[in-house]
Amino acid sequence: MISGVTVAICTKHRPEQLMRCIASVAATRPRLSKWEVLIVDDGELPGDIVDSARGVIGGAGGSFRYASNTPPGGLFLARIRAVQLASFGLIVFLDDDVEVLHGYFDELQHTYNRHPSAVGVGGVDVLMESAPLLARVVQYLFLHRARAAGRLSWSGFGGSMDQWRNEREPFRSEFLSGCNMSFNRASLLDLDRPGFFSGYSLGEDLYLSWFARKHGTLIVNPQLRVRHWSARRGASEMRTYWHAAVTNHWYLLLLTCRRPLWLSAVAFVWSVLGFATRSILATAIKRLKGDRCGAKTSWQVVSGLVTGIKEIGSGRPRGPHLSSPPRHAG
Repeated sequence: MISGVTVAICTKHRPEQLMRCIASVAATRPRLSKWEVLIVDDGELPGDIVDSARGVIGGAGGSFRYASNTPPGGLFLARIRAVQLASFGLIVFLDDDVEVLHGYFDELQHTYNRHPSAVGVGGVDVLMESAPLLARVVQYLFLHRARAAGRLSWSGFGGSMDQWRNEREPFRSEFLSGCNMSFNRASLLDLDRPGFFSGYSLGEDLYLSWFARKHGTLIVNPQLRVRHWSARRGASEMRTYWHAAVTNHWYLLLLTCRRPLWLSAVAFVWSVLGFATRSILATAIKRLKGDRCGAKTSWQVVSGLVTGIKEIGSGRPRGPHLSSPPRHAG
């Protein structure tokens, strides 16, 4: 039985998106006597934005708290701080560029009531487009996605999320979508910080899901719906993103793999080869079409993949956004 809920929103320099998220939470407020919104700020929100958010949530009957993630350490550290500060036993993580849709919190409560062994429940992004059939076939071939909903691929990637909203019933999952995921707070109290998580902390949702599953099951409910207004990444961001996509997923695989390590390593290299092949072909096609900007963006993906592989091969992370890789937990 849920007695109270903390809605934790980790944010950085995005006041407009944050206020849209706050408004959606207030409009679909939990039907509980005790609920709060906790903002963990990895930047520096203007005081008038904080006051406005407090007024919106207070007007909806909830409590409001604001905390600064000092010193700024990125999304994963902000998540940890939210777990430490949460007042209630259930914590719901929402990205600051998310809108929760009608009935979200009622459905969340019903899901936990129907699945008493669940330590985590997540929803779906209705704006996430399904990959075309041919693209899905290629992704299956290169192990970017698993065939079953909620399963990670052999190489540790969670590419099946675009099919979640097509499911009719809640299902068990190995991971939750980071834009809207909830956990029993007790399952995360002993959370450790792997050295490779900083800044954007790509893959932190997979790590949180893996850690929570030590204590129970995870459920994805397609009726828990949000709109995730994620921004497109520019060419300058693609190299960093895909570097982290390689390194962070590799270190996560070392921590969480259930299969023999050599088999997971072969699968991982095959998946990265697939990403690189796709991006090289995309670069060539865009150059033929005269799309220099698009070609540059696609080539930045290749560059990020290459530097990520070099980092893994060197045995030590490079760059200020990473620290030390984890030890193999198996």
